[in-house]
Amino acid sequence: MLTREPKELRDEIIKIGASQISAGSRTNPGGYTAPNAERQTLNAEEQFETEDHRSLDEMIQVIAKSNNLPSLCTACYRKGRTGNDFRKLADTGDIQKYCLPNAILTFQEYLIDYASEETRAIGQKMINDTITKVELKDFAERLERIKRGERDIYY
Repeated sequence: MLTREPKELRDEIIKIGASQISAGSRTNPGGYTAPNAERQTLNAEEQFETEDHRSLDEMIQVIAKSNNLPSLCTACYRKGRTGNDFRKLADTGDIQKYCLPNAILTFQEYLIDYASEETRAIGQKMINDTITKVELKDFAERLERIKRGERDIYY
């Protein structure tokens, strides 16, 4: 779901479980590298207008408040679970044994490193309520490693 869409539509799509949504998007060349003050002067160069200007932190809150678990996971791509390999796991439902723990691990990392205090409180409650659904034996140990500062842990 792109930031071209209005905030209200995006919020409704999130409530029904959108699997991918953008946040904090820039459409002008150099938009991600320019300091915030300069971004306003670059608006004339935008490739298209965006309707939803909320930050990543704000979108994470919207997702979590709608009782969906935000995931920043890229493990499947990194582990080569793409194309037919991914499809085989998805068709049998086996992908879920990777998705939920990886979503929690990446979300925990985001909460520690980048989230606002409000987002951290909302997100930590969501993680605490969700971890009981993970059936992998070493999951709790991996989550603790994230809390101790280790990064980039995934299945």
